[in-house]
Amino acid sequence: MESVELLVEYVNADPLPSWPVTWWLALPPCSVGASEAGEDHVVLTPDGIARPADLRILAAHPDGSARRVLVTAEVPLPGPGSHRFRLERSGAAGGDCEALEVGREVVGHQKLAVSHRSDHLEILAETWHRLDLESVGGAAGEPPTELTWAFEGSSGARFDPFLVGRAAVGVVLYGSLLAGDRSVLEARLTLRLACRTPVILADLLLLNTSPAPVLLQSVALRLTRKEGAWESVDYEVRQLPRLNHSKPPVRAQAGRLELTVSDGGEQTHSGRLLNYNETWLAVGDGASRLLVALPGFFENYPYGFAVEPEEVRIDLWPAEWGQPWTLAPGAGKTHRLGLAFPPAGDDTWSDRALGHAMCKPPMPRVPLHTLQAAGVGDELPDYLPDRYPRCETTLYDLVHNRNRGYGKMHWGDDISLLYTNQLRGRGDVVWNNLEGDHPYHMWCQFVRTGRFDCHREFLDTILQWADVDFCDREGALHFHSAQHWTGGFSPCHNWAEGFKEWYFATGDPRALEVLGKMADWLVRRAEAGVFKMEPEPYVRGCGWGLIQLAALDEVLGRADLRGLMDDLAARLLLHCRAHGGLPMTIPTGGGWVPRDNAFHTATVVIGAWRCWRRTGLAAARELAVEAAEAFFDERTCTPEGIAVYIGGPEQDFPMQQAATLAMGALGVCWHLTGDPRYVRRGMRMLEYCLDRGMIVDHMRIPGQFLEFGPDVVLDIPLLMPNSQLLGYQLRGMLLFMQAAMETGMLREIEYRF
Repeated sequence: MESVELLVEYVNADPLPSWPVTWWLALPPCSVGASEAGEDHVVLTPDGIARPADLRILAAHPDGSARRVLVTAEVPLPGPGSHRFRLERSGAAGGDCEALEVGREVVGHQKLAVSHRSDHLEILAETWHRLDLESVGGAAGEPPTELTWAFEGSSGARFDPFLVGRAAVGVVLYGSLLAGDRSVLEARLTLRLACRTPVILADLLLLNTSPAPVLLQSVALRLTRKEGAWESVDYEVRQLPRLNHSKPPVRAQAGRLELTVSDGGEQTHSGRLLNYNETWLAVGDGASRLLVALPGFFENYPYGFAVEPEEVRIDLWPAEWGQPWTLAPGAGKTHRLGLAFPPAGDDTWSDRALGHAMCKPPMPRVPLHTLQAAGVGDELPDYLPDRYPRCETTLYDLVHNRNRGYGKMHWGDDISLLYTNQLRGRGDVVWNNLEGDHPYHMWCQFVRTGRFDCHREFLDTILQWADVDFCDREGALHFHSAQHWTGGFSPCHNWAEGFKEWYFATGDPRALEVLGKMADWLVRRAEAGVFKMEPEPYVRGCGWGLIQLAALDEVLGRADLRGLMDDLAARLLLHCRAHGGLPMTIPTGGGWVPRDNAFHTATVVIGAWRCWRRTGLAAARELAVEAAEAFFDERTCTPEGIAVYIGGPEQDFPMQQAATLAMGALGVCWHLTGDPRYVRRGMRMLEYCLDRGMIVDHMRIPGQFLEFGPDVVLDIPLLMPNSQLLGYQLRGMLLFMQAAMETGMLREIEYRF
């Protein structure tokens, strides 16, 4: 394997002597064989110091060589900025790293270990600590009861390592929250430990796999000392603009719009600042130190914490809030926290550096050209804001200009005023459920730009999907609905690309589990005739189905997925040729007349292109090219060359939602054929969108009414941007820009200061 450049984007001010980082590589065929992954590799720091690196192969090329690889190493971070490292093969061990081990009950090394017991964890640092989970709740309609946390010995409990190497270890402990002998919630604790860095990164998932809602009155983690008492507390809560020094007890709780802190008997109330915050606390006794970090203290959870002389308590759902936390069937909630045990008196590990790094971790990245050389992300345009400022400014707006929800079950998502005002939620707020694969497009933007906000948005939204919107019992995402989970399931409102990138970026077992369940669901839907082609295809579901199948196949490589993908593409091609396009029935002001729909035809073109890249099926390539011909005439466009969303006299108008996705389809046809006429057609639509301002006409569909009183009703033509439409627009622009750049049709504009 040739030397590979690796990047780390670091936004925190304080340096760290080491931190575990996992990079996601894409490699061309014959670069690394399966046997070579077990050989010694090192990551070289800028000053030439070699740190041990662990390689984990997630996907392979047909010849068996590695295609997608994770590289984990501990590297120093001297301060904020973009830091460059190199991956190289080495015959040496690459440093004096102590051996990491994973056993049935112990994970870690001599200085930091986690011991697994039946109902708690014991953490060995400089002193023993015990981690317990306390909760009160039960099934809806039953009186609340104290729930017990049981891993080893409970029904279905497992202890599964997913990463074992010289630099880091990752394990998942599976268990249950029990009411007596009955399982109420599935509980999973994912732990990541490093060799040099004295931290434990933990994800606690509580998942309702039962057929009835579960109501939790309170959930808390307690970390207790085995002996002695804490003497001092340093803590930082971003809503308070300072580092605080105190003695136990200290309490903090985030309410709906206010933070309450009790420090030494005095109470501090602070308005909540909705920003990217760091919240951490450090306790010490002169001989040992413990640090607890709580990412997204109020945006994503909210949290509360209390520090007593003998214990630290983290309230994941404080009992004082009074209102039960409802987990619907199939829904869950992941809480992330970090624990650090820096050596007492060692100033190289500052409390603030550790606290900030656990809340806003370093962001590994690989140069885009490295990925593209392996055939991954090669459709993404280079980030050139100085040459194409109009496009990049528009992409920035599409990433940021949307409403966002916060709170226990709504973090990362946004509401739909259109669907809410249409009463699809029966009087309740309707959530968009991040439609159009918003997480995937945030990932694309991070890969291109390296921006922290895109990275954070990806992590927040993909967890919202995995926890709340994805139904484990069904194996699919709920579409737009009240409370995220009252809606149904459909191939045209289900997306896999964001989950795919999450898996390839982290190797997280949860991501692989979600993808496997999605694949099973699609196969069941196909067997039930959901993709049936007679007498008319539901083109919308077929197009998104092809996009999903290609993403799932890239991770899972299942023959049944590939067969379904090929069969669907072949039948769509036959229908397209028989009907001179892909007409579909959709209600319009002019009646139920089948007609090609630019938006849904574009999904078929993009999906066929992705399937052709996976399987090489000639029918998929032909389908993409022939279906795209509808973008050149009145089947999908106005006489001015702008795509419309729905045909008919009341809704036959130009629309960015349709135009941007049509641009994406035209861009992939240029990749397939090299014919510049696709780019010329797409440029007309791009000019329209940029001239209008991409945020202006998101969804001008009749029905977006606002009622102000018994006799005042307004028809609002412009709506607040939302993730559903932004995802479609981002997809179209990103798929089209490279074709426009390479043909020279995208105009360069130079600004001088």
